[in-house]
Amino acid sequence: YLGYARTPLTEAAYRDLVRESVLKKNPHANPDQLRLFVDRFTYHTGSYDATGLAQLTPRHTEVFRYYYLALPSS
Repeated sequence: YLGYARTPLTEAAYRDLVRESVLKKNPHANPDQLRLFVDRFTYHTGSYDATGLAQLTPRHTEVFRYYYLALPSS
């Protein structure tokens, strides 16, 4: 799963946010399953123009479905 935004975050920090969000809704989540889930997330910081999006590597673009895409208003 790919997170993409202008906010500078490391991949580890992004995964921590994902983990915290899951635990907030499900504090009794199985630690092993949670780790496997969170390890599937990656993050890329960039702009919302063609230059920023062009920086995505093939690793980032091998996405079969987009579940949520939000862009800031102009």
